[in-house]
Formats: sequence, structure tokens, C-alpha cells
Amino acid sequence: MGEQEVAAGQAALRASPGERVLQIDIGCTPAPGPAAAPVLFMNDDVAFLVFNALRTSGGWRGRDATERAVVEIKRCTTTRFGYPSDAALAGHPLFEKGLGSFGVFEVVDSTWVAQLSGQHAAARPAAPPLPPQRHFVFTFHDSTLECVADDLVVVLTRDSLNDVIAGILPMMREG
Repeated sequence: MGEQEVAAGQAALRASPGERVLQIDIGCTPAPGPAAAPVLFMNDDVAFLVFNALRTSGGWRGRDATERAVVEIKRCTTTRFGYPSDAALAGHPLFEKGLGSFGVFEVVDSTWVAQLSGQHAAARPAAPPLPPQRHFVFTFHDSTLECVADDLVVVLTRDSLNDVIAGILPMMREG
């Protein structure tokens, strides 16, 4: 790969000047440290993110309030899951726009959403444009999940991970 290609790739990863990152309240935040233990379940039809969480609204807040968050990612178009960890988050292109540790964020005027719309228009010029979608970011201790989707639906539960998985799998088969 030539220097120009590398530079073009790095430029594409930078946040655009219009992008803004807002922390959003989904009723919980990821548990600090490795305790969040996020797991992503996804196929062509549905996507679910499961992690240990601290409730932020209604009821207890603090160590005794750990629950499991089951996040249905509605009409999820694409995801990025893995790097960076919280220790490397300062190198993320959205960090200077407000991205922080152990939280849930929305990227307003996202270049990633614009890029997907541009790809769709180039591939299918006669097709109607993609419906507007939102760019969400979940930051954990060892990983970050970014996704483009319509919305998030969150359920907090004290069910075991096995019980949560047993509830998710039939929905994945049905689509």
C-alpha cells in the first residue's frame, strides 16, 4: 500500500468538523472495568448487545444496582466491535468530539452514516435514498461497539446470561 493510500485511509477515519458526540441516557451505563462483559448477537435480521450495567434512572444507583442490559439494536445496518479499549480511547477520531469511557453516545451528523448513504447511492442510483439512521457508540473497558441503526430498545434484567441468551436466540431465528 502506497503512502497516498495510507494517508487517504487515515483521513477517512477522522471525524468531520460537523460531527458531535452526545452522551445519551438509555437508563443505564456499562459497568466499569472488565465487569461489563459485553456480548454482541447479530445476524442479517436482528442485533442484540448484552452487557452488565449500572442503572442510571429509577431505583438504586451504585454497586448493588448491577443488572444486565439487553439492548435490541433496531434495524442495525452495520457494526464495529472491538478496539479501542478505554486505555486507547483517546486515539479514537471521536474522542475530541466528546466520546468518553463507560458510556453510551450518539454521533450527530455522522460521517459514517453519510458514507453508507453515499455507498448506497453509488451502487443503486435509481433506488430511493436510505432512510435516516443514527450512529451509536458504547464504550467498555476492553472494547468499543459502534453501530448504525434506527434506534435502541433497552431492557434491564437480573436474569442470568444463559436465560438472556435463551430469550434472544428464538428472535434471531425468526428475524
